[in-house]
Amino acid sequence: MRGRGLCLVLALLLVCLGSGQGHAQVVGQVDANWQGGLRSWQVVTIERQSGPVHSGEFDPVRLGYEIAIQAVADAAQPNQDSISFELLLVQQEGQGSFLRAGDMLFLPQGMSGPFWSSRGNPFTLEVLYFDVWGDVGNLEAVFDGTLCHRARLSAPVDRDNCRAINGFISTKLYRR
Repeated sequence: MRGRGLCLVLALLLVCLGSGQGHAQVVGQVDANWQGGLRSWQVVTIERQSGPVHSGEFDPVRLGYEIAIQAVADAAQPNQDSISFELLLVQQEGQGSFLRAGDMLFLPQGMSGPFWSSRGNPFTLEVLYFDVWGDVGNLEAVFDGTLCHRARLSAPVDRDNCRAINGFISTKLYRR
């Protein structure tokens, strides 16, 4: 997986949304239970003169797909409250898709921090539906994991400050 690529794509998406240029079309949603409350974020495609910018993308790889999803609570306020997933789905004939590796990053106050990361923690994703038709795909999945606090993106996670998160993803994906 691309590791820090998730943060770079998220930063690019936030810049595109924050620039006020282009129109954001909602193509999916992420809902999660976080600290006793329900949170919701939107997966969007931004139409710009230079072409669309997708916040839900896939890339075919050997035996499956790499998937990157960046969702924002409010496309009009993209620098606040976002969640991102970087997933490696493996497909097996007759058994569907399953998560081989994954990372989740929650930014309740945007890139200014703090950050909540699943890195190094148990993270499960059950794929309910995943299909690709050419350059467009659809994903429906439930996830469950533990996010630990990071004061800065480059700081190590604080294993003494972790919270459970679980939820549902339903979104279109576009080929990178």
